[in-house]
Amino acid sequence: WTYALTATKRPFVRAIFPLAVKRGRTTQLEPVGFGMGGMTTTSLDVPMDWSCGPRAVQLATPAGLTNPVPVIVSDLEESIESDANNDFEHAASLAVPGGVSGRIETDGDVDCFKFTAKKGQAYRFEVEARRFDSMLDSYLSVLDNTGREIANNDDLTNSVLTSKDSRLDWTAPVDGEFVVSVRDLSSHGGTEFVYHLVAQPAEPDFVLECDSDKALIGPGSSTAWFVKVTRQTGFAGDVQLDVEGLPAGVTAACARIPAAMTQGSVILTADWDAPMDCANVQVVGRATIPLADGGEKQLVRVAMPLQEIYSPGGGRARYPVNMHTV
Repeated sequence: WTYALTATKRPFVRAIFPLAVKRGRTTQLEPVGFGMGGMTTTSLDVPMDWSCGPRAVQLATPAGLTNPVPVIVSDLEESIESDANNDFEHAASLAVPGGVSGRIETDGDVDCFKFTAKKGQAYRFEVEARRFDSMLDSYLSVLDNTGREIANNDDLTNSVLTSKDSRLDWTAPVDGEFVVSVRDLSSHGGTEFVYHLVAQPAEPDFVLECDSDKALIGPGSSTAWFVKVTRQTGFAGDVQLDVEGLPAGVTAACARIPAAMTQGSVILTADWDAPMDCANVQVVGRATIPLADGGEKQLVRVAMPLQEIYSPGGGRARYPVNMHTV
C-alpha cells in the first residue's frame, strides 16, 4: 500500500475542458486547478503528426508550466457541448461517427444529444472521463423519440477491463431519431466533471485476455499460457493466436480458436541451448471479418495479460497489467 506525496507551489491542473482536441487545429482550453497566475484560458496547437489517443501535455502559465495533463487527440468530427442541451426536448445534434466534449457542470445536470439511426445498425457510445482524471462517474442512456429510456450503462465491465466510464453497444430497432444522454450516477457536478463522448457505428470485434502475465522456462522445458476470446458486436469467426518478441531460443506453438470456442492455448518451449534471457512480448490474435462491399478486413488485437493475486485465507484473483514477459 505505497504512495508518493508531492508538495509544490507550481501550477496544478485538476481538469481540462474540452477534453478532446482535433489533429491539425488550435483548440482553446479551459484549465481548472490552482496557482495558474490568473490564467483562465489558453490555446493548444495540435500538429498532424501527433498520434490519435491519450497524450499528456504541460500548459504554459504566468506562474510556470503545469503538471502533465491528459488530453485526447482525435480525428473524429469533434464538437463542444452547449449549456442548452439539458433535457430531451433541447438535445444537441451529434454526428455519428463523431465526438463531443462536455461537462456536467452542476448537481443534477444532464447532457442530451440527438442522432439519426438506421434499423439494424449497431452503434457504440463510450464516455471517456474517469480514466483521464475526471470526477465524473458517468451514466449513459439511449432514449427513444418519446423520451423513454430503452438502453443504459453505468460502468464498463468485461473480462478485460473494468472502468467507472460507461460504454453502450446498441442496435437500432427502427429507423429514426434517438437521444443519448450523459449524467453523473450520483447526480453530482462541477467544473472538474469533464468528459468526451464518442459515437460511432459498431463493427464486429473481439478482445483477448491471457493467463498469466509471465512465463518462467528452463532450458529444454515448456510452459502454457491460456487465452480467452470475447467476441463483440456480431463477430463469430476464428481467431489465430501468435506471440511476438520472443527471446532467442524460445518458440511458441499457437492455437487457432475456432468460431465455436472461446479459449485456446499457447505452448512456449525453450531449446536445450537457449541462452539466459528475458523479453517483453505480445500475444496477438488475428481474424478476418467480411465487409458490406464484399471485401474483407483483418482485425489484429493484443491480449491483455492477467496478473495473479492471492487473498489472505485463500482465493485467487486476476487483474490486467501492461507487461507480458517471457
